[in-house]
Amino acid sequence: MLDQFWTWPGWAAISSLATIAAAIVVLKYTHETIRLRRIAKDQLEASMAPLLVLSIEKPRPEEDATFFDPVHVGDAISFTIRNYGKGAALRTALHGAVLPPIPAGQTLHCRMDVKKVYGGASKTADGHYPAVEHEILYRSTSGRKYRTKCRSQRNKVSAESLEYLRLDE
Repeated sequence: MLDQFWTWPGWAAISSLATIAAAIVVLKYTHETIRLRRIAKDQLEASMAPLLVLSIEKPRPEEDATFFDPVHVGDAISFTIRNYGKGAALRTALHGAVLPPIPAGQTLHCRMDVKKVYGGASKTADGHYPAVEHEILYRSTSGRKYRTKCRSQRNKVSAESLEYLRLDE
């Protein structure tokens, strides 16, 4: 009787069902592992991401600021760009000018031609330039793209208008 137990024809069906169940479990855990890998990658990127914030400041002496217009005609405006993030900002661009890399925790002082920033607009009656949108585009060391946008009014950047976005999501 015991020899008939092991030769029972139903064992082939049970073996097939067990194989299918094992394959389903492996697929489920493969999917879960891929999801965990993506989460870990995003957390690593977030821990190394740059965060650039722009401010407009009083004009600095020429030797303290990098001038980003080869042909300077007329007034210049001074910017400070600070990297509050944990990683360097690479391939940084502001108003069409390409800026040098900005390491984490560092500040870049730069000057630009007013015409490039404000598009030829003149000062208002109170001595300030009109409101304008500023957009800084940059990459992290891993190559992901970021953008910081803000609006300046009366020669000051509005904190309420600050917008930080990872572009390649």
